[in-house]
Amino acid sequence: MNRAERRRQERLAKKGATGGAPVSTEAAIEGLQSQASEQYRLGRKREALATCRRLLSHAPDRPDIHAFAGMVSLEVDDVPGAIRLYRRAVDLRPDYPEAHYNLGNAYKRSGRGADAAAAYETALEQRPDLGPAWHN
Repeated sequence: MNRAERRRQERLAKKGATGGAPVSTEAAIEGLQSQASEQYRLGRKREALATCRRLLSHAPDRPDIHAFAGMVSLEVDDVPGAIRLYRRAVDLRPDYPEAHYNLGNAYKRSGRGADAAAAYETALEQRPDLGPAWHN
């Protein structure tokens, strides 16, 4: 795909797709990911979360997107939402230590210490050099 086509796909993704049609191309999905990342970077976290929700409706089996949405949810204090999103990320990809670690953070924020400890343990089993998990 050339540069002009990629820009066109990104513009379509920002609109949600042409004529309301579902976003189905990888380039459009990447455009929505870029949009959510930029919104997050600019501190527009609720907008980023809304973009993540749109993105997940088009790419429901992407653990990386669930994990990013979980991070944003946790930062806007939607702890139950973050738990659901991280849980889905690790269901889709059980060998995702960063998602297990962040699931542990969400459980910890919700007061579920035993669940947090189990998530941290899983993260460390999968990636022993995941430093932050050692401190929880």
